Amino acid sequence: MQGGGPGRGATLAWGTACLALILLLAGQILYHERHRLLAIPALEPGVRALCRPLPCALPPPRDLEALRLTRRRIRALPQRPGILEVTAVVENTAPFPQPAPVIELTLRDLQGRPVAARRFFPADYRPEEAGGQPLAAGESISLGLSVQDPGAHAPAFEFRFLPNPHGGGRL
Repeated sequence: MQGGGPGRGATLAWGTACLALILLLAGQILYHERHRLLAIPALEPGVRALCRPLPCALPPPRDLEALRLTRRRIRALPQRPGILEVTAVVENTAPFPQPAPVIELTLRDLQGRPVAARRFFPADYRPEEAGGQPLAAGESISLGLSVQDPGAHAPAFEFRFLPNPHGGGRL
């Protein structure tokens, strides 16, 4: 006795077509949302591996946690009243080159409240690298920044690394 439904071959063909369409849709979502997916650390290696053979441009990898700040110092400049000189060394400890970060300097009062803050973009502290040269793996750069002195009300300071809006990768 034969049923009135489609044969086994037609069911297999429709199933294969549906699977192909689902994979195509997943590929389109991956391609169009690749920048958002890169922000998820667990997905970044997979997204990069899938994009390697395809013509999908990805921003360079970035790991702000791998940036280390050493030898930081703030001092008043007697020859420039009202200006503080900030010096420090930034080291990229990541095993890959990454875009130079935005550096946020916050001056705080004795209670820890912010008194003044300023963000320095790579062009501010690496003018010779204005073309966007990344920090090489293991590279250290010396910073020399000037900020307006907020006075004796700001004895403490804090540095933070922020993602460079012109760089990319994991935040």
